[in-house]
Amino acid sequence: MLMKYRAITGENFYVQELKNACQFLLQHPEVENRKQAFQELDILNCISESNFNKKFQAIQKRLQVFTPKLMELFLKVDYSTVKFINLYAILSKERFFAEFMDEVLKEKYSLLDFELTNYDFYEFMERKREQSEIIQQWSNAGCNKMIHKLKNFLIEANFLEKSLSGELYLIKRPLVDMAVIEEIEKHGNVKILRLMLY
Repeated sequence: MLMKYRAITGENFYVQELKNACQFLLQHPEVENRKQAFQELDILNCISESNFNKKFQAIQKRLQVFTPKLMELFLKVDYSTVKFINLYAILSKERFFAEFMDEVLKEKYSLLDFELTNYDFYEFMERKREQSEIIQQWSNAGCNKMIHKLKNFLIEANFLEKSLSGELYLIKRPLVDMAVIEEIEKHGNVKILRLMLY
C-alpha cells in the first residue's frame, strides 16, 4: 500500500458531515470551490473556522474515493452499510488503519480468534514503530490517541464490539448492501474492500 502514515488524532467518524457533503455535491456537481461552498452553507455543521478547517480536510480526503454512484448509495442504504462505506473511505486513505485491519483483524478472524485485547493494539503500535521512522516520531500521547481513534472507528463501523468488562473487543462482520460491494469492486479500491470482507 502506497499510503502514508498520518496521525489523525483530531479526526472523528463524521458520518453526518460526509452525508451532507455527498448530498450537496450530487445536487451541485458543478461547484468548483468546495471549501467556500461548504463553509458558506455550513454543510459540515461547524462551530468555528478552525472546526470547519479540521472537518473539511478530513471530509475532502474521504470524498476522493467516492464515485457519484457510491455517493448515491451512501445516501440511501441502511445505516450499517453507511458506516461501512465511511470506514472504507478512511481505510483507503490511512495506511495505519488499513494495516491494522489486514495484520490484526483479518488475521485473527482467519484463525477463528474473535477477540482483541488492549495488548493487541499496543503490540501492533510497537511493531509499526519498529518498521516506520514516521511512527517513531509520534509521541507516546500521540500513539495512545491513535489507538483510541482506531478502537472508536472500528466500534462505530460495527467491526468491533466492546465487551461488558471493557477488557475485550469482539470482532464482528457487519452486513453490507451488495450494491455497495459491487460498486467498489467495479470502480473502487478492491484491496481495501477485501480487507473489510475478511
